[in-house]
Amino acid sequence: MGAFGTHALRDRVSERAFAAWQTGAQYHLAHALVVLAVAVAAAGGVLMDLPARRTLRLFQAGIVIFCGSLYAYGATGLTVFGIVAPLGGLLLMTGWLFLAWSAYQKPHVTA
Repeated sequence: MGAFGTHALRDRVSERAFAAWQTGAQYHLAHALVVLAVAVAAAGGVLMDLPARRTLRLFQAGIVIFCGSLYAYGATGLTVFGIVAPLGGLLLMTGWLFLAWSAYQKPHVTA
């Protein structure tokens, strides 16, 4: 998404809209990697199943809403899309809290 924004949008939208697109791409990339890591950790038994699934859902919804609204604003320049960005950000923050809770809930094996 970052490359698309750079090549397709940089000269066609305002600097502010382009910056929003780039912010969306950065958060999208970072949280996509976290989603992958949580999925691998859950599959390997490192995280408890139910909290990990909730964490994944929160991150996925946050990516769609937060990054999606920034992409929409970046592509169109319509500020109305910025209204839903805070909801997506809240979902991402809640995902981080669920991730911490999931890691804390995992029983630790002692030798």
